[in-house]
Amino acid sequence: MWGAVLACERCGQKNWYAVDDLADQLKCERCLGHTRFPAQNPKARLQWAYRVNGPFSVPDHCNGAYVGLAAMRFLAGNHNEDATCVPSINITEKNGGSLEVDFLMWVRERRYWLREEVYLIAGECKTYAHFEPRDVRRMQVIARKFPGVVLVFATFRDKLDPQEKRSIQRLAQWERGLRPPEGWRAPIIILTAKELFSFDGAPQCWSDDSTLKDKVERFDHGKTIEATADLTQQLYLGMSPYQDWAHEEMKRRLVRGRSRRGGQ
Repeated sequence: MWGAVLACERCGQKNWYAVDDLADQLKCERCLGHTRFPAQNPKARLQWAYRVNGPFSVPDHCNGAYVGLAAMRFLAGNHNEDATCVPSINITEKNGGSLEVDFLMWVRERRYWLREEVYLIAGECKTYAHFEPRDVRRMQVIARKFPGVVLVFATFRDKLDPQEKRSIQRLAQWERGLRPPEGWRAPIIILTAKELFSFDGAPQCWSDDSTLKDKVERFDHGKTIEATADLTQQLYLGMSPYQDWAHEEMKRRLVRGRSRRGGQ
């Protein structure tokens, strides 16, 4: 369809208008406010353009919404869990600051022994851009403010670059610092194109890769969220399985405890 693109004077978001809809006052589809048609100098603000119809007509991959929706579908829809999702939210702090989160979820996971677990999940999404250190620091702040929250890094790329891997790995190592076997402080899940473009949930989304056969066989179906965190940390961060790490960490702490007692 042929029409014009004009940025809203109120929110700055660009809107497309059909030729027949152009008027002195135009309604913004994003903030629902009104902006004036630039009649005096239309070339300065107006751009003539065709528009794709339907849900894919919003530019920049729907302002990054697609990857967030794919992540929420993977985390909830494929596991037959009860879920409540809140996309694109700002968390207001007591000091007046705010924390931007691409999505929040509450997921109730049903387990084989009839015990249910409810998880709060916070997501940071990048369609094809890279996770910056400030994104990782913001997620760590969220983990401190909401103990036990599940942190998700989701991207449509196939893998993380070395800088992203190091940054998120440091966060995962901090998260594993809680004394085992008391459990996870804030399970960290990494989702890439492998998971987000799959029609299957975890662990079926990895079953076509023969190199992951052993890891998939160790997947704990009774704890899908935690097992997904464990496996994706192995795949994308190069970390050891959580139980192996917890076992070695326990031995190291026992050795340090004996050393301190021996020095007294």
